[in-house]
Amino acid sequence: METVLILDNDLGFIFWLGRALSDSGFDPLPATSVRDALALLSHGRTKVVLLIANPALEGVDRFVDNLRCFQGQVRTIAALEDEDDDPVSMIAGADACQSKPTDGSDAAITEWLRLVNSIVSTSHMPGMRSQSAGAVLN
Repeated sequence: METVLILDNDLGFIFWLGRALSDSGFDPLPATSVRDALALLSHGRTKVVLLIANPALEGVDRFVDNLRCFQGQVRTIAALEDEDDDPVSMIAGADACQSKPTDGSDAAITEWLRLVNSIVSTSHMPGMRSQSAGAVLN
């Protein structure tokens, strides 16, 4: 099972996305802060294939850099608070950005899962970046 780290201070979003990921065969790993994420990964036994992170969290850029140093290639989705957030100022090297849902609709779940699956599938192809749903960053 592939591990997806969800780093966000919005517990509703973490629960909503975590349940959808789990139902789709992923192993969601929730963290509400960089400190929590570091504690979860401190044993070094968990390989994260995808990080979904709120770029507004304090220390998230440094965390992403460190995670990539220790685990190699880690695909990343910036979870935006709203559609008006500027994707250019998001997480450096993010594969995509996606607005958090305003509702828990099936359409929102489908959109997130489509993006996650696309990015995870490209993580098995070195040098490839996602070109699917959501705003893809170059």
